[in-house]
Formats: sequence, C-alpha cells, structure tokens
Amino acid sequence: DTPVVFPLDVEYRGEFFLTVTVFNYDGSTPEIIRAFTGYQMSPQVLAEETVRTVVLHDSADVSFDITDPDSNLYELYTTVDSADSQRYEFTISQQAGATVTRNVFVPDLDTMIVMAQAMDQDSQWSPVARCTVVVDDTLAPELTFLGINPSDNDTLVSELPCTLLVRVEDDSPVDSIRLESEPMTLGGDSAFIKISSLDSGSFQYRVYAWDRAGNKGSLPVIVQYDGEKTYPPEIDETKLSGQTVMENGVFDTIQLDSCVRIDPLSGFADDDLTWSITEQAPGEGVEPHYDATSRKVWFTVADSEWNESEAIFFTVTSPELLSDNNAATYSVTGINDAPVVTISDQSVSVGGDFDSIWLDSSAYDAEDPPGSLEWNFTRGNVFEVDSVFALKCIPQKGDLGGRCLYVSYFTGQVRIRFRTDTTLDTASWAGTDTLYFRVRDTQGKWSPDTPVTFKKYLIYHPPLIPMTTRTGE
Repeated sequence: DTPVVFPLDVEYRGEFFLTVTVFNYDGSTPEIIRAFTGYQMSPQVLAEETVRTVVLHDSADVSFDITDPDSNLYELYTTVDSADSQRYEFTISQQAGATVTRNVFVPDLDTMIVMAQAMDQDSQWSPVARCTVVVDDTLAPELTFLGINPSDNDTLVSELPCTLLVRVEDDSPVDSIRLESEPMTLGGDSAFIKISSLDSGSFQYRVYAWDRAGNKGSLPVIVQYDGEKTYPPEIDETKLSGQTVMENGVFDTIQLDSCVRIDPLSGFADDDLTWSITEQAPGEGVEPHYDATSRKVWFTVADSEWNESEAIFFTVTSPELLSDNNAATYSVTGINDAPVVTISDQSVSVGGDFDSIWLDSSAYDAEDPPGSLEWNFTRGNVFEVDSVFALKCIPQKGDLGGRCLYVSYFTGQVRIRFRTDTTLDTASWAGTDTLYFRVRDTQGKWSPDTPVTFKKYLIYHPPLIPMTTRTGE
C-alpha cells in the first residue's frame, strides 16, 4: 500500500508516454501506461503603470514586472521606438522574477509608448507590455515687445509700411501668433508682422500666441502714427483660404485679380500690383506656379505619394510698396495603397542554408513604417517559414492560410527550412519550391500573394579517371 514516487523531468514539449513495469516473483510483468503532454509557459511582463503623466522636458521612470512560471528567464527588451531598443539580461538570482526600470526623457509634447517583452531560455516570448507616457504642459507663451522696425523699443511709427517685432518664448513649440486677428510670421524665438496702413493717432493692439498644448499668451502693444492714411491692397482671405484634393487630384487654378480688394482712392489697378507666392518647404509637397502676365497661379505636387498639408504664402504689393499677405493651407488626402512585398528568390547548393529574411526591409508601404506591418506566410510543398527563428515576432490569433505574425518592435527576422512533417532526405534533396508571402498595413489592406522561389541545386563533380605511368614512356 506504499506509493512509489518517480521523478519526471519533462525535457520537451508535446505528447509522450510513461510505462511502469512491475516484475513479480512469479515471473509476471504487468504494465501501466500513462500518456502525458509536456507544455511550457511563457514569461509574463506587466507595466506597473499603463499610463504615466510627465511634465515637459522632464524624465520618467517606467517600470515593468517580469515573472516566469518556469523560472527560466533569460532577457528582456524595452523600446520607445524601433531605433531605441535596450536589452537587459537576467542573472540566476533573478530567475524567480524581477523588475526592470527604464528612464525616458520627454523632449516634446508627442505621446510616447514604452514597450517591453521578455524571453526565457527556451526562446518563449511574452506578450508585449505597454506604458503610455502623456506629456503635461500648462505654461503659456511669454511675449516681449521688441519695437517698430525695430528701434529701441519705440512704439512711434514714422513711416509706412513698418514692421512690428515681438519675442516669443515657450517650453512647447508655438503653433500660431497673431496681432489681433492678423497672423504674424514666426522665425526662431521672434515673430513679426508688416503694417501697411494705419489711421492717424495712438491705438492699443494686442498680440496673442498659442502653443501646441493649447496655452494662450497675450501682450498689449500701443502704436502711434502721425502720418497720412494709406491705402494698401487687401487680400480677400475667403478667396485664398486653401484647397484640399485627393491623392493624384488637381488643385483649381486661381485668378489672383479676384482675390484682392483695392480702395478706389488708391489710384492703382490690378495690373499695377506685384504678387509673390512662396511655399513652406521648397521642392517638397505642393509647388505653386505663377504667371505674372495673366496673374494666375496653379499648383502641382512633387511626389505622387505625398499626402500631407503645406502652407502657401501670398504677398501682394502696390506701387507705393504697401502690401498685404496671407497664408493658405493646401492639402492632399491620401489614398491607402496596398503594401508591396520585396523578397527576392534564393538559390543554394544541397546542404546549404538559405539567407535569413529581415522582414522590416522586405516590404514597402507608402503610408506605414515597416515595423507596423503584419505578415502572413503560406508554406510550400517542401519548405516553410521557420517562425520559431523569428524570435521577436508576436503570434496573432487565427489562421489566415498560414502562420500569421506581427513583426514586433525589436528585430523581425525569419528563415526558410524544410517542413517539419517532411519525409524527404533533407541532406540530399535538390529541387525548387515556392512559398507565398503577403503583408497587411495598419488600415487592413493586404498586399497580393507574392510568390518567392527557393531552390537547392546539386554541384556537379566530374568523375576521376585513374591514370598510371610507366617509366621511360
């Protein structure tokens, strides 16, 4: 009635059988057979905080708790983006669990996501844990009046046109700055505006500035003018408010004569005006083209895949050098193009190994970076993708005609091997097989199934002809 205890060391995953045989004195040998299934538990990583709020230009400690039921931890990767990965290796004393803390600096208002993923000594990966770092900024921009033209902080306007200059300082980037409702031009830590028309007298204006966090700063400015009233041309902002087209679309041509108002007392006409049209980023995005004779402007897009927004600046000047300006936004709305697989065929001699495939450099998508693409592999009659070798890929649930993996934020590498269920002599087999690869972008659009050929060839060795020689001949 005494139980007999057998230690059982499970050294591999899968089904196996244990047979217990009893040898009796009478020569009989009864047996008991029991089936077992060996499985392995992956490490687990949890962020101590899923959301962390940090003050702009400060640093934050982001911590992850790592456990492994098998007490088999090996390493952990953390990353803020694909180019900023850090590796931590575990010691024997940390096998029961550990906490890893990474310090991240917050340089701007962009939300950061810190990720971590652990691996044990059997190459089992945990799901990716994430902590979102939210940036907090409550300080308004600080404005300082620098003067007119400028001249020693003087507010007296001696002649028109003139330039009003202010300094703007803020921890966050300044999004916009205006004199009352008129936009000012930002350059470094200062902003200016050209004033072409003023009534005689002393007037108080106010400068407003907004940063990216939505904080608003203001500054009162008193301007004095004792000269005569001027009549500058005035751009109709409703006529030059910008345009939006779909990708590969065409912007409307603009007749500038219809976009400017001229005071009847000014004494000049449309053809007396001089127009200047400039782009925010020359050579990129939207490019304006101006015909001075017809005073028409039309637009082209330098790159057919470009789908962003760009500011175009219009300035109109009268013969008396009085001017007005306006900035209009021209946008291209992108059309989601399917990604393209760019894997080349491979050929090696019998017994050789195919080159590993780096997934990040094996597909192109106009809208998404490589690390955000989802891969799908369909095995052939002979070969298959060895997804186990893709150590930093995360399995996706569901079978989409093959093994579906998300390329993670770390390496993303796979290799080609013989199918695990093959009955071929893998050491001597020669021939060609085709595998199919496809990739999906973040909008859910799949590339076409792309065939890639993998070939193993024999190296021909000519037979050796034995030769003998006889002395003297």
